[in-house]
Amino acid sequence: MKKTAAAKANKNEKILLYCMDDARFEMVSVAIKKLHIEVLQADERALGKKVGALFGMRGFSDSSVEVQPAFHREAAVFYNIKNKRLDAVLSGLKEENIILKYKAVTTPFNIHWTLAKLFDTMYKEHAYLVEKGADGVHHDE
Repeated sequence: MKKTAAAKANKNEKILLYCMDDARFEMVSVAIKKLHIEVLQADERALGKKVGALFGMRGFSDSSVEVQPAFHREAAVFYNIKNKRLDAVLSGLKEENIILKYKAVTTPFNIHWTLAKLFDTMYKEHAYLVEKGADGVHHDE
């Protein structure tokens, strides 16, 4: 996992970006750094690691478990960013024409999950919201 420090990162705020090609990662990370947030990049090797470990939280080992199947969608996980700050970050990204379809916020519960479990849960929740028309996105299907 690559780590890119942002100038004056706020309160240890971090965003983990997953499954982005180099050009997309660069574009998104530049926008995130403007918001003074640290950017982390993860690939499939991170799927078996605990979310807390990926964010460098104390008490989490860097060990990994084998997971299948792999999650092959672009995603973002927000750490230590919530409420009005989260709204401001999402608005800032939207102003840069960056839409992150799959996103999650860390919680005291999901930091103990593997990244694969978090993504699986996120995917299911997103599918449910799309089915109910509650995701705020217009769908042509």
